[in-house]
Amino acid sequence: MSTYQSNRVEGITYFFTVRLADGDDFLVNNIKLFQTALRSVMRERPFYIDAMVVLPDHIHCMWTLPIVRSYFLLRWHSIEKRFTKLLYLSKTASSVSVKKPNQIIWQQSIERNEIFDDLSYKTHMDYIHFNPVKHGVADLVVQWPYSTFHRLSDRGLYPIEWGEDVSLGIEEEAM
Repeated sequence: MSTYQSNRVEGITYFFTVRLADGDDFLVNNIKLFQTALRSVMRERPFYIDAMVVLPDHIHCMWTLPIVRSYFLLRWHSIEKRFTKLLYLSKTASSVSVKKPNQIIWQQSIERNEIFDDLSYKTHMDYIHFNPVKHGVADLVVQWPYSTFHRLSDRGLYPIEWGEDVSLGIEEEAM
């Protein structure tokens, strides 16, 4: 990939990882509810998703927030609450341990880094998109459906075969 500059928007960019308290394939089994919560919060408190991958029990994201009102945690906590409430209201609540709309299903700590330069941006983008292969949920990056890799490949920022021969240490890089 030659440049990420064309994909960057003005604002403050964060890479972060959030994990479920426990939950096997919980996130991918409830992907529609998660997407609904995400879109709803994006309408209320806009931000740009530079990259994202939803795995069975955790999510890696890179978001760019507006310079004004760039409250990262407020946005993420709103998504968590909305997703948990949707789970509670859905039939899914009886099949998982969500008994109350405010029950915590997420780990309390969020790993996050502010992205300051193009090298860090590229490294985090690659890390996010290679993660399904790293965790063994896909043999090839292109096979994992819950990733922005497809959107970025369609825009020409990643060749469709990217990651097939990746042994460049992406999985070990400083995340």
